[in-house]
Amino acid sequence: MTNDLPAEINPNKLDDQSQLNDTYRKNVALSGVYGLSELSLRKQRAVNTIAHTVQEQFFLRNPELANADENISEIVTEEYVDKSGSMFEIPEETIMSAMGYTDKRKYYSYTQVLELFREIADATIGFDALGVAKQFNEREEWTGFTKFIGSVERKKGYFKISMPPPMILKIVNPETSFQGTTDWTLYNSRNTPGIYETCQFYFERNQDVTPWFSVEEIRKLTGAKSKMYEEPKHLRSRVINVALNDINKQPLPLLIEVESGSFGEKLKEWERRKAAGQMPGRKPTTHYRFVIKEKTGSVINGNLLTDQIHLTSQKTELQSLGIAKNQIDGVLDECRDKHGNLEFRYLRWCIQKGHEMRRLSEHNKKSSDHFGGLFRKNIIRGKKSDWFAIDNMITGHLYEVDNKFDPSNQSDSKLIKSLFNKLQSNIVSEYISSLTEFGYAHLREEFDKFLLKEFPHKHKEMVVEKDISLEDMKVVSGHSYHFHLYLDLNTDLFKYESFAQAMRRHLESES
Repeated sequence: MTNDLPAEINPNKLDDQSQLNDTYRKNVALSGVYGLSELSLRKQRAVNTIAHTVQEQFFLRNPELANADENISEIVTEEYVDKSGSMFEIPEETIMSAMGYTDKRKYYSYTQVLELFREIADATIGFDALGVAKQFNEREEWTGFTKFIGSVERKKGYFKISMPPPMILKIVNPETSFQGTTDWTLYNSRNTPGIYETCQFYFERNQDVTPWFSVEEIRKLTGAKSKMYEEPKHLRSRVINVALNDINKQPLPLLIEVESGSFGEKLKEWERRKAAGQMPGRKPTTHYRFVIKEKTGSVINGNLLTDQIHLTSQKTELQSLGIAKNQIDGVLDECRDKHGNLEFRYLRWCIQKGHEMRRLSEHNKKSSDHFGGLFRKNIIRGKKSDWFAIDNMITGHLYEVDNKFDPSNQSDSKLIKSLFNKLQSNIVSEYISSLTEFGYAHLREEFDKFLLKEFPHKHKEMVVEKDISLEDMKVVSGHSYHFHLYLDLNTDLFKYESFAQAMRRHLESES
């Protein structure tokens, strides 16, 4: 691969919501999947869906990561992943839909699907076929191979998948990432995903053309292992052109063209023979690169698979928090807004709060049924009024600022989170500023006791080793998570009234 590395991400290339809502942040090292045997398109679809599901369920289970964007690489280590669990559940219908089996009358048998999983588990799969992650100085070079999944069991309508911890770490903690497409049923050729994801990565970084890739690199990226593809003309006509025809006919955001080039010893030999008058024929093709453009008016219709992955992951986590399967629909009804619409952001927030609650010594020994009842009463029902009042206030303000604001869009939902965190930080700052010297000392003492009891490893880190002050934990972040959790559990600071006052202060500071 030649050429300079891409520039930083261009946010202007991430604004089209028809593109963003059917994507997820994907480690570039996990694109360009290749193996010792050619990976079928169905296998590639399954691998991509498993990766997205693992990411979604992992972050639902670990609420302390919700605001750890700036230091997530410090928190999410292989040891952290080990403690979080390596078992993930995907409903049968989700994985079947992702693999393209949308008509139940034409499904393969589930036994055949399990056999496909076995083949994936047995295959030695490599990632980052073009070495992009390595070029970006990944903390750990992806120089070896790994099994993608450890084991799979089909049970009660789910595929229960055990993932190797190093694989989970690569999925949830990417140093270099891009907005990867969720629904691979848009691809009809097994050669398509590697080429399209490579172009997505570079285009997101404001590059309208990729680096040059050698014939061997393209073969590796597309799984074109047959000896005939050593010949560039066959590689172009039967692999590259087939993939580009697939991409350019689909309702995908990017239009891609290919250019050929000549470099290296073959070019020098051709030039030598030409200079000697030996009629060397056409200049040899040694490399290809892709020219990337945006399609005018491209719209991906619906985000059915994305929504399905999110909802099924949330249902799985509700069951892990003690909600019986036959009660899930009732819980979903309790997460609806005044218009009867299911509010996914509230459901996700409740699940994260439930995992916070479950970890506390007061609750971690309770039976699943007992805890499920408390979770439903204290979180799902008990927090609903304040959450919706605060959310309505924030979304109302953002709509006044921009009447195109839509909370269902990914970028706009980030605005909600950003303003919510800003207001909560303001509340905590005002609270600490109002304390007397004795009040501050008492708060510090009680918080230290809380850490020692509930999170002794964090007590060692935050109190013994670093002696982090309360002042340093006012702002919402990954570092301040445990302090804000303590305040949430032991004060009434985070009620609607407090957020309304913080909003008034915010508006005054903005005027």
